Amino acid sequence: MKKIYIFGGLLPVLLLLSCPIPSDGLNRSLLDSLIYSDPNGKSTAWTIMYYVDADNDLESYLLDDNYELSQGMESTEIVNVIALVDRISGYSADSAILGSNFTDTKLFRIGADEIYPLEGGGYFPDIGMAKSGEYNMGDGETLKTFIEYCKAYYPADNYALIFSNHGGGVKGSSEISQSIALGGGLVSNVLPALVEKAICYDSTSGDDSLSTAEITNILDNRHSVDLLVYDACVMGLLEIAYQYRPESAGGDEGEFSADYMVASVPNVWGYGLPYDRVFSRLSESKTGDAGHDSTVVNGSSYPVQYFDPSTMSGEDFGRIIVEEQEWDTQHVNSTSAQSFSLYNLDYSDDVVDAFDDLSAGNLKSTYNSTTLQNLRSAIGSGLTYSDYVAYPHFDLYALALNRSDSALQTAVNNMVAASFGDFSGFSVNGKHGLGFFFTDGNASYTSSSTGETKTAWAWQYWYTGESFGTSVEYGQLAFCKERSGFTTDNVDSWFELLQFLYN
Repeated sequence: MKKIYIFGGLLPVLLLLSCPIPSDGLNRSLLDSLIYSDPNGKSTAWTIMYYVDADNDLESYLLDDNYELSQGMESTEIVNVIALVDRISGYSADSAILGSNFTDTKLFRIGADEIYPLEGGGYFPDIGMAKSGEYNMGDGETLKTFIEYCKAYYPADNYALIFSNHGGGVKGSSEISQSIALGGGLVSNVLPALVEKAICYDSTSGDDSLSTAEITNILDNRHSVDLLVYDACVMGLLEIAYQYRPESAGGDEGEFSADYMVASVPNVWGYGLPYDRVFSRLSESKTGDAGHDSTVVNGSSYPVQYFDPSTMSGEDFGRIIVEEQEWDTQHVNSTSAQSFSLYNLDYSDDVVDAFDDLSAGNLKSTYNSTTLQNLRSAIGSGLTYSDYVAYPHFDLYALALNRSDSALQTAVNNMVAASFGDFSGFSVNGKHGLGFFFTDGNASYTSSSTGETKTAWAWQYWYTGESFGTSVEYGQLAFCKERSGFTTDNVDSWFELLQFLYN
């Protein structure tokens, strides 16, 4: 959730900065070249749509990311970076990076050492040089309008969409305290766990956020992208990737989709991606080795390369991001364990099929609710991806290894195009790094507001293919839809197995 949190803990901790950034306004002013630029209207190789929700406690970090990006850019001739930036009062008074200390929403084009404010045209009519409006970044309609703005005014052969904010996984909210059985004893955890499983929280708009299903409910194939990037915590889940799979991988015709997705299973540091290093790798003038090695593809060391944006694919761009985050982790922020992955969503349907076969066969016949708890411990012991209170996210390749399931191993390996993890047990980069939701369904949870006690599974009302009331944001996960004729005797998916054991 792009937080200043140590993974697995709830205490805020100041982490090391990925790239040294001066304090507010010091030696980083872009005002000398801060001029108005009309939309160029010409087609380019790439348009990167940068959705910057700084309307919360991440404001200063996200401003720094905009500055970093401008330092890495080489040219805007064949790459456009368009940013929708929503700010808030109380966290940063910086007026240098974006030209003023505004507290609402503005549009910018980020260039090489330059950031240009933009007019919103017919899409954002109240955004311009001398005006700005307050937009809810947690509303799918804002996202939809932003994508349409970028594609109309900055058409390109390829599109990337970067979400930069807190992330919380798939979707759901519960205000709970927990008592959980660990090591045969009952341990009471008195820390509140307010869990909002979504992306892009907007404090000015009542902490509204974008749920996984809200995006597919509001967007359609006209808004699809080559690469979807989550610069946020705990979004690297099969349930999320499957939601945005292309039609070639079983996605519904006409729905929003992405070919590739970059995300992290565990928490990421608040300073986000090393945007200066990432965008410095997009070059028309430089070729060959870019100065360091990486191991994110199947664990073998290889020299990273510069890419000409005119020929760069979505897979290339995604791999650059993972490679540079790996380098940052190992050489700049080595005291903080991190992980990032690139997923080829064309293989997401194969992964789900293999996972469902394992669930309906080996797991259904071998496990009950008690032995599933033991399985959680076995596959989580070497990977610190799991926060048993709030984020029970486990590594799918670790499950496939544990069950000696070669079909699932192959499918996951095909889908994970690149990955790294600085955790013991993350044995091979490019294989581990795809998470899935694996709740301890029998654990006891009590609502801190109502005092009502239920099992964990009973609280997971959001982990479903259904909607609730008038709120389309809850549930409606394609992954969680029942397959054919679900009964206790006919379990044919992971979701149905959880229902069978815990419902």
